[in-house]
Amino acid sequence: MRMLESIDDEVDAEVTFEDQQRISKFSKFNSRMTELEETLEQKKQEKEVLDDLSTELELADEDDPVLYKVGDAFVHIPLSDAQELLVRDQTALDKELDELRVRMEECENTMKDLKLVLQSKVPGHMIFKGVKPPPPSVFLVECPNRQHGTFLEPRASAAALELRFPGSA
Repeated sequence: MRMLESIDDEVDAEVTFEDQQRISKFSKFNSRMTELEETLEQKKQEKEVLDDLSTELELADEDDPVLYKVGDAFVHIPLSDAQELLVRDQTALDKELDELRVRMEECENTMKDLKLVLQSKVPGHMIFKGVKPPPPSVFLVECPNRQHGTFLEPRASAAALELRFPGSA
């Protein structure tokens, strides 16, 4: 197979089925990484809110009931119960944050391994970036087919792959 940036700029680069599978796998992990990053940001914001709430509860009067959010509703509970619930929620959130970081690290390691393998096969032709998917018209893959000839196929599924060829900007 040959990868083409446009019809005029042809560069021969052998891409096997296994390489295509690796590119697809890299794309999936990049998408998963983006989702994990977004989730991590949301959880960090939740943690900030809980930390602020903890500070506010320290200043609250022990005799007054506290409004505490349980699900989608707020209930009046004693201050000591609210502090216990808050500690439980903070602990659970810390555990979720740790799990997210571990999953992100696993994704990063897998992506690094795939990147090394792919770049070693076609050095200088593939530059991987953790960016949004390119538009479908960014590159074409010429697919030789022994029974039906050769055809050009747009590839939008390589979400994390930006192909650059020597001499192109």
